[in-house]
Amino acid sequence: VERACRLRGAPLYLLDRDFQVTAASGGEWDYQPFSRTGQPLAGLRCGLAGDHQQANAAVALAALEVLAQQGITVPESAIRHGLAVVRWPARLEYICLKPDVASLFPLGQHRFLIDGAHNPAGVESLASALEKEHQDNGIILIWGSMVDKDAASGLARLAPLCREILLTRVAGERAAEPAALMESMSPAMRTNARCVVPVAEALRQAVDLAGPQDLVCVAGSLYLAGEVRHLLLGGVVDDD
Repeated sequence: VERACRLRGAPLYLLDRDFQVTAASGGEWDYQPFSRTGQPLAGLRCGLAGDHQQANAAVALAALEVLAQQGITVPESAIRHGLAVVRWPARLEYICLKPDVASLFPLGQHRFLIDGAHNPAGVESLASALEKEHQDNGIILIWGSMVDKDAASGLARLAPLCREILLTRVAGERAAEPAALMESMSPAMRTNARCVVPVAEALRQAVDLAGPQDLVCVAGSLYLAGEVRHLLLGGVVDDD
């Protein structure tokens, strides 16, 4: 990217070199602009879970700085509101089903964390969130991935954090077979793992395994995340 910018004479602004984001108290964070004309913003909140989303939001704010230099400005109130209410389905998305709305799984209140993590960076972000937010919760993982993804490293990163692992298969010819996923795991990791198809049955078994303080985590593929989300919420795009 740096080489391409040099060849084209385009400016390049880098996080932590030209603009910064720093954590504040109570989950808030501050943004320091790259230019003297840019406006520092303190006490920001982002509607997306995960520390990495603050860095992503900072890149968006830097882009707004560039637009402002071209005469396109966005009011600070709109920036703050936009960051606070932003939603991204299946990206560290929490869903809580209560008995009166959980017709498919009428077993009391259950918490689900749906994430489309399917590559090392995504899995690391998910693992960091689980380590930070759910040290005291039992985690039941539902994992299903595509054959062209590195499921072995993803499962190796997440397995130590999980009490139970359910390996499943989404529809489609590119989906990895649960047995193959099991083979990619070490003998120690297989102890608490099982193969369950279809996805709906894996979800039912995960709910059966989950206690009141446990978390059902879904990861490995955006296809799996979408299917589980549809099972839980039907056609709802945003449950807010």
